[in-house]
Amino acid sequence: MCAPGFLRYGVHAGGATQAGFNPPSSAAQAAEFIEGFTAAPSWEFVQTGAESLQRLLATARETDSRGNLMSDARIAAACWEHGILTNVSDFARFVALHVQRQR
Repeated sequence: MCAPGFLRYGVHAGGATQAGFNPPSSAAQAAEFIEGFTAAPSWEFVQTGAESLQRLLATARETDSRGNLMSDARIAAACWEHGILTNVSDFARFVALHVQRQR
């Protein structure tokens, strides 16, 4: 999870065609969710390393990322760097990232 990205998304009001929550969470609610999530025994803090910028640039070029998609490119680059799998279909556009489909 990318906490700054979650905070941005969680407090954003979304409609039928717009990403976000309807109604959006307050900043306090989003922060409380993150604090609860990070208290789990399986929580592991992952930092981006030396290859992070190169992976972000490659990911952004590959998808011609712009605007809000650049946040997804940043998350995808970090996941790629650490071999983290996701089942979020939005990330399927990033070919370097392995997306597992739920059955």
